[in-house]
Amino acid sequence: MKAPRLLSLLLVFLASGTALGTPTPVTDILYARPFTLQHGYWSSWHRSIPLVTSGHVVVLAIDPEFGKPQAGPTPVLLAGDGTVEEFNFGYPSGIVVAIIPGTVDLTQGTLMWFGPTAFADQMTDAAIAQSKSEAIAAGITPFPASRIIEALAAGGAPLVLENRAALMQHVLPLVQTYAGQ
Repeated sequence: MKAPRLLSLLLVFLASGTALGTPTPVTDILYARPFTLQHGYWSSWHRSIPLVTSGHVVVLAIDPEFGKPQAGPTPVLLAGDGTVEEFNFGYPSGIVVAIIPGTVDLTQGTLMWFGPTAFADQMTDAAIAQSKSEAIAAGITPFPASRIIEALAAGGAPLVLENRAALMQHVLPLVQTYAGQ
């Protein structure tokens, strides 16, 4: 690792007060709503799913410290086997509105956690798998199916939308409602 990169990571660590690479659980899932897009969108957030055509819009409660805006890499929000696309910082509210892309059955034990400090688009499948193993070893567990069912009930019927713009018309009011941002 080059010295400037190491120094950069050290500064992020000191500024955030967060141990680098420490897995931390998502506190709660408040809302989940499946969606399908007729015309997907290209996303740099997801290496394994570059074209997002389906997923879940979620509202997650987090430790607000993990939502602090920072210049540079931050702890990456992960769910299942992929990165999560966040639409707000989650600071100071402790609420993040996000998209979990792909066809994921949240009731089947989908783990949700903050992984290593990095840029989401740099997370490879191997890095995500390693972080997931570390999260499980740290005692992070999926939400109970009953909690996911409550979040899905709060979300309502699945959305079938034309494109990302239509999806954003649904997401942005959630940021205001839940996070007050």
